[in-house]
Order: sequence, then structure tokens, then C-alpha cells
Amino acid sequence: MECKMENDLIDVKELISNLDSKMWKTRGCRYNSDRRLKRKSSLSLTAISFLSSYVLIVSIIPYFGIVKLSATQNDYFPLVSVVLSIFILVLSLLEASKEHSLKAERLYTCANKVNNLMSDLKFAQVNITDENKLKEKVESINVLYHSVIDSYQENHNDLDFSLFKLENRAREVKINKIESKVTGEFQFDYLDLIKLIYQLTAQYSLYLLCILAPPVILYICFF
Repeated sequence: MECKMENDLIDVKELISNLDSKMWKTRGCRYNSDRRLKRKSSLSLTAISFLSSYVLIVSIIPYFGIVKLSATQNDYFPLVSVVLSIFILVLSLLEASKEHSLKAERLYTCANKVNNLMSDLKFAQVNITDENKLKEKVESINVLYHSVIDSYQENHNDLDFSLFKLENRAREVKINKIESKVTGEFQFDYLDLIKLIYQLTAQYSLYLLCILAPPVILYICFF
């Protein structure tokens, strides 16, 4: 009988540990996803604003004689203006269809709900002494957790998890001059860093190119 009770207690502790770890990772990744999507929304708006200003600048250069241009170069400015305008239109439509801000809000709400469930789990672990009741409570929280996840179509991506690993990487922290301890859950090596840099580049390179490339190209071609 005692052996069975010990096994039941171990099962409950393992169930709590697994559920807490799973919710902790989900919460962290979804908060990261919220920040990432808000950053993309901001960069998207910034890129479109810069492109619009470039169209205006290109349109007025031939009329104000800001720089001396040949007749051939003058003929190219209307074409450049049209190309940039079309690119702005396409980019605006694509970015609007992605709904970054709305998805960020949903992911943030989901993360908050998971955070509340984590609090409920810790409260139950501390305050419920009966093993059967504790197990029932943990199982009900597990059901609620999956219900929360299923109620949101949006999900975090690999970049969000890579950032979460970086934030919670294993590292040595000095307690005093002699003692130190290792904190963090994940090993984060150079391969993980290379992967993270690649993921960040893939996420934000388009917006940076829209901001930086047009003036460089115009300068090389016309000045």
C-alpha cells in the first residue's frame, strides 16, 4: 500500500513538472512572438513611409535642378517613380493581409491565459494536500491548457523558440568569490547562434532593404 502511494505521488509530481515545463515554454515563446510581430508591424510601416518619401524625392528632383542630370537620366526618373509606387502598393497589400498587429494581440492574450494557468498549478501544488484531488486538479488544468491552445489559430515559430532558448540558456552565475551556480535550462552553442542570426535576417531583411537600398541604388545610378 505504501509503495503504491509513493508511486502515485511520484506520478503526480512528474505530471506537474511536465505540465509546468510545457506551459512555461509556451508562455515564453508566445510572448516572444507577440514582440516579434509588433516589431514587424512597426518596421513594415516604417519601410512603406520611407518608400513613399523616396517617390516624392524622385518626383521633384528633375524639376528643381537639385543635381545636374543628363537628358537620358531625366527620362528615367518617371519610370523609377512608377516602379517604386507599384512596389509600395504591393508591399502595403501584402503586409495588410498578414495582420501582424492582430495576430500579436491574440498571441499575447493566449500567453496571459497560459500564465494564469501556471499560477493555478502552483497554487494547487502548494495548497492541495490530498493526492487524488491534486491529481484531478492538475488534469483539469492540463485540459484547460490544451483548450486555450486550440482556441487560437496563431502559433509561435522557430525564431520565437530560439530567442526563448537564448533568454534561458545555461550559464554560470557567481554567488561570491568562491562559489558559483549554473542557471538556465537550455544549452546554446555557436550553431544555435548561427541559426538565430539566419532566422532574424529572414524575418527583417526585406524591411531593411526597402529602407536602405533605394537611396544607394539611386546614388550609384544617377549621381
